Amino acid sequence: MANRRASGQFPQAWLRESHWMGVGAKAGLSVGLVAGLMGGAIAVHAVPQSDAPAATRTAAAASDDMTRLLLSEPPDLSLAQPGAILPDPEMITANTISQEGLTLPSLWWVRDQFGEQLLETWLVYPAREDSPQRVELVVNPQVWSIYNYMERYTFVNQFGASASTYGYSTRVFDRQGNLLAAYLCDFSGVALGQAEGRRDCDIMLRSDGIAGLTGRPTPAAATPTTPAEIGQR
Repeated sequence: MANRRASGQFPQAWLRESHWMGVGAKAGLSVGLVAGLMGGAIAVHAVPQSDAPAATRTAAAASDDMTRLLLSEPPDLSLAQPGAILPDPEMITANTISQEGLTLPSLWWVRDQFGEQLLETWLVYPAREDSPQRVELVVNPQVWSIYNYMERYTFVNQFGASASTYGYSTRVFDRQGNLLAAYLCDFSGVALGQAEGRRDCDIMLRSDGIAGLTGRPTPAAATPTTPAEIGQR
């Protein structure tokens, strides 16, 4: 993006030093792209594109551009503060969404069921020519640090699946703007606002600092969808 500020990207050293785990089968996501962004510290299951028709390869390239943006462009978390002046009238936050009205994507129910102690706030960005519409979640770092892999996976999966129903990818950040997880989807051929349709999605989690699978139980956490089910929604 020509107008991107130099300071508006995640530090490359941070990307290289972070360890990531990927789950899913988003057709437009190339292993080379993500490995380059993350310094080779991520494993992603992807559908090869080399033998695809030209139109398919073009769509895949566009999807890769969106993936690159979502993995390299942090949000302005100051906009999530109460009283912040939003630069776009179509942006919404946890402070502006009506809990009674039907505002999409509606995250209140998911928060109450799966992340009331963990989730602090969120931002929802509308789609623009140079960026996809997305949900940015901000979590409590202390609570996140004691979640094990399955608990983090459940949290990301539940919020990501809910937002993807309305055509939004989801990212998870701590208060300092560090990217902790992402639920990225290819919405090609899926009409926004429709729950039905094929959505190829990937879940990505930073693996550094994650407790073992047998960590403390979370009574409110439901059994997560299995990783094998993530690719075909």
